[in-house]
Amino acid sequence: MFWFCVEVIIANTFILCRQYSNSTLTMKNCRLELAKKNSLAPITAGDVWGRPCTQQPSTLPVTQHFPQKLKKDGQTISRRCHHCHDNGRRKDTTWWCPQCEVNLCLTGEDDGTDCFKL
Repeated sequence: MFWFCVEVIIANTFILCRQYSNSTLTMKNCRLELAKKNSLAPITAGDVWGRPCTQQPSTLPVTQHFPQKLKKDGQTISRRCHHCHDNGRRKDTTWWCPQCEVNLCLTGEDDGTDCFKL
């Protein structure tokens, strides 16, 4: 049904073009002209489709992941940072994400990283 409607639109365009412009355009040439004028620009690999993002990209939803101090029996304790450990660094932290149950650096004084923001 869709393609039938497209064919009717093209035929009507051809009839109106011949009637009002006194053109000697053939149906084939009319189709070619319509295709040239209405074709989309070539799509490249860098083209982005869809609506633009209204939020900053994030690996974790910020509304659900809040850092908390690691505490045991009321005392602050430290554990290995999960992200630093995965990258071959030994770094202890006193912060963790209770939603993910992962220990993460909140401030990386030594190397300028903040693993909780990753």
